[in-house]
Amino acid sequence: MIKAYKAFDRNFKKNLKSLIIVYPTRMVKAMWNFFRPFISAKMTKKLVYVDSLRELEKHLPVRQLMLPSRIRAYDEKVSIRGLAVPSIPDDVSVMYDVETDDQDRLPQQQFGVSLQYIKANNGGRPIPIVVEDTITYLRDYGLNTPGLFLRSTGVLSLREVQMMYNHGDFVDLYDFEDPHLAAMLLKTFLHELSEPLLTYELFDDIVEISKASARSRITQLRNLITRQLPVDNYAILSYIMKFLTEVLEHSSHNRVTAANLAVVFAPNLIWSRHTITMPIQSLLNAFTQLLITHYESIFVK
Repeated sequence: MIKAYKAFDRNFKKNLKSLIIVYPTRMVKAMWNFFRPFISAKMTKKLVYVDSLRELEKHLPVRQLMLPSRIRAYDEKVSIRGLAVPSIPDDVSVMYDVETDDQDRLPQQQFGVSLQYIKANNGGRPIPIVVEDTITYLRDYGLNTPGLFLRSTGVLSLREVQMMYNHGDFVDLYDFEDPHLAAMLLKTFLHELSEPLLTYELFDDIVEISKASARSRITQLRNLITRQLPVDNYAILSYIMKFLTEVLEHSSHNRVTAANLAVVFAPNLIWSRHTITMPIQSLLNAFTQLLITHYESIFVK
């Protein structure tokens, strides 16, 4: 751990968002406490301990990491032994790379289920309530927030609101007065869908379009989105992308760029059943950026 810390240059430490240590031993924690007086307070605040891949999923998309099978096997062992038992009931949030079964969910569950389940159990509304609530709130109070969608929020607050939505309770995001919480809720909702909003079926087509020439890319992308994406998925995607164009219109205040938004949203909109390599993820980021920057040309239905 000391060697790893020394390997970080000054610029890296300055721009580092979080230093995540997975499966920390007592020795590692003791060493960190010993050296804490010699480490800056800002760096200390960035340290995060996680005891399982389930916890790590709160910080980054684990399903897209090329993890050796030995690590996943070890994770299963420590979880079974009770070394990484989640403190929140499983019905609150699905934070692991497993297939979900809608039959095991609460009647008005919003997180960790399919779009079909949400629509069938919420009066057939085309836009899920979490998507509508978060975007409505952010339109009113979040567009000028610095780092919108780029910063995290307290896990306990996030879980609390997720639980309220999952149990069908009324949620008034205005009471929380936290644009970052609303932004995280939207990202989490998309990330925890049982199938990505852009569907497993379209994954290969998305990758191929991302490799196409710049001249034909927009046309191919528009045809894919308007002709092959399911109607409900199209409506939700269009609703979100339209809002993201509004976020960019306030970039002088929120300091958010199209590239930033693409990096944040791509893993929450598009994923494969298999591990995604970094070059492929870069293509998906570029694809997502086009959805935002060429919204008017792509969403024509």
